[in-house]
Amino acid sequence: MSTADRLAWSERLTNRLWLSTDGRYAIVRDELPEHRPKRTVTFTLRKIDPASSVAYPGTLGHFLAQEYTLAGAKQEAERDNFAEEHAAQLNVPPDLPAVGLRRFFWPISNGTTRAGLAIVREDGRYLARVYGTVRTGDGFEPGVFAELDLTGLGFTGTADNTTEHGPDPCYDCGVNPGTPHLDGCDIARCMFTGGQRLSCEQDDHDDCGRQVWTGRWPGEAEAEEFGWWVQDRCAEGLGWVPCAPGAPGACPDLNRLHLDARWDRTAGRWVRREEATR
Repeated sequence: MSTADRLAWSERLTNRLWLSTDGRYAIVRDELPEHRPKRTVTFTLRKIDPASSVAYPGTLGHFLAQEYTLAGAKQEAERDNFAEEHAAQLNVPPDLPAVGLRRFFWPISNGTTRAGLAIVREDGRYLARVYGTVRTGDGFEPGVFAELDLTGLGFTGTADNTTEHGPDPCYDCGVNPGTPHLDGCDIARCMFTGGQRLSCEQDDHDDCGRQVWTGRWPGEAEAEEFGWWVQDRCAEGLGWVPCAPGAPGACPDLNRLHLDARWDRTAGRWVRREEATR
């Protein structure tokens, strides 16, 4: 995303309301009505377009997204703004299920989505494509979910193609690998207990620490190291069952960490129970 695409923001109500300077986006801070000492803070992104202004005069447009951090809400606004500004250059084939999508970014998934980003050169032009799978009656077939003409945006390069994009940023707060999670991140873990930092009550400690995003979901690396894998066999009435690493649909067994491993607060990771030091 170029500098010209970035939005500028103005804080209109202290720690409560932010508006983009172009008047098209609003972010509202709120707290969930929970019966707990520390309520969850949310940031709701709304879009103020002409249609919404006419239909709902005096309101803050329509809902776009809800995030746990201000940075996350601003990032969602940037994505929507980019898609709107470059709509003519986005090409989504009409026969694919992604036809209704307006935003061009990695899909949010519970582990079942399979997609990859590739930059290819075709007919002398560089194209960014999201390759994924399309559900069919008998299974899945490969397809192109979206295409962006990089040459038309002024990109020049030497590599014919690449699928290496490096580790993904945090799926919630958006920080890059090697960077501590932001406050309010839903994925960050408490470095004292190993549990979710956002829901930690801090009964026996004052500081949850600052976990660093590695590019992988917390606990996946340890489960893989211990050889703990499961696969989804719910359709057979068996639920999630242990399996070999190479079995179809195999994924790290994170639940087993809470049974056969312990959180080592000194090492900042899960270890087998016989290796744990408390």
